[in-house]
Amino acid sequence: MSPGAVRAFGALGLGTLALFAGAVHAAPQCSLGDVDTWGSGFVVRDIVVTNDSDRTLVPPRVRLEFDGPVSVDDAWGATATARGRAVTLTGVGRDATLAVGASARFGLKGTGRPGDVACTVLEDGVVPPRTPDDAPSSPDQGPSPARLDAAAVIWRDDEIDAGSPGQRWRGVDDTRIVADCGGGRGQCLEVSYVPTERGSDRLQSSIEIPSGTDYTLRYDIRFDDGFEFVRGGKLPGLAPDEHTTGCDPVRPTGWSVRPMWRVEGSAQGYYYGQDRTGRCGDGERSAVGAFEPGRWQAVALRVR
Repeated sequence: MSPGAVRAFGALGLGTLALFAGAVHAAPQCSLGDVDTWGSGFVVRDIVVTNDSDRTLVPPRVRLEFDGPVSVDDAWGATATARGRAVTLTGVGRDATLAVGASARFGLKGTGRPGDVACTVLEDGVVPPRTPDDAPSSPDQGPSPARLDAAAVIWRDDEIDAGSPGQRWRGVDDTRIVADCGGGRGQCLEVSYVPTERGSDRLQSSIEIPSGTDYTLRYDIRFDDGFEFVRGGKLPGLAPDEHTTGCDPVRPTGWSVRPMWRVEGSAQGYYYGQDRTGRCGDGERSAVGAFEPGRWQAVALRVR
């Protein structure tokens, strides 16, 4: 990998985006006490976060997933933000910093019908990636959150979670933040591809991240029912500042790599390297149907 900042770029997918790099570490744990309900109210007691990782959490954050929509009346030990069926708790005061091996205890009072409650730690504000075993149970259900299994997170697209429903993402046309994306996911990013004689316009934004030699890019994506794959389209990927794209000539420090969807939902890892065989990018294609409309799927791309 050449010196200089690396950027995540490409046609914008639908979902959350994170980059991972660093040494492997254990993950913080979250446990729940009793959930008491009465009428339309409920309280979740003893939400305990234990920092089993090798990094201080500043601040510790957890995400509670409920069976139905809820609202927050009060919280202790943390601030609380409700979005649909999810509530994010962020430690405050003496719990704003959670040292290695330490624990924090939160509580939540709200309105709604919580049903079963699941708790997940958001490391450095990052929603952990899904695992291949967490297959959706139906086209409207996404995989459930899984624990972070890779390494230190260096960037996350917090604008998707923090933005207002309906607003554009990073000022890019034909994008909007959606409040409830199904499967208990909370907010996500919707991208519309508007046809022209040469295909849809490019929807892209560059994100600068620290220099390094080993990165993994992860996000989830869902193509709407009836999505027209046509000839193909590019998804967010990785490249250095001086990247090579668009059938540009080979140059010693230039490269880029992006996933693509292709005809009938086939997938391709599309890359520009110094030893490419054709005028444009290389990369083998999968069989058709790798991308399935109407279903949330996880994408991961590693560059070393």
